[in-house]
Amino acid sequence: MIKFNGTEISVYPKVFKVTYNDLDSDNSVRTSNGKLNRSRIAVKTQIEMEWGRMSAAEMSSILSGISGVFFPVYYPDPQTGTYLTKTFYASNRPVEISNIKSDIIAWKGLSVTLIEQ
Repeated sequence: MIKFNGTEISVYPKVFKVTYNDLDSDNSVRTSNGKLNRSRIAVKTQIEMEWGRMSAAEMSSILSGISGVFFPVYYPDPQTGTYLTKTFYASNRPVEISNIKSDIIAWKGLSVTLIEQ
């Protein structure tokens, strides 16, 4: 189950990829012999998702769920083996149109990267 802003998404992504990113402080430096002195300050989650063809209503529902500056996402976390809720924001959200026939729009796909606050 995946939820944006407390609402389960109606169409599940064909790609769901989780990346854990280390954030280091300015105190993380390499010494003259190449050894890294590291000061990690946080680990943030990034989720990449891609969807295939969907209706205008389905597309609107997903884009509306991730339109806020920040929003809660409920998702399966591979590191913990459980579902988590964290606050994310969305990067660029490219959308491709498939066709328009008799004023009915079909969308070819959507991709988005969500980045933990």
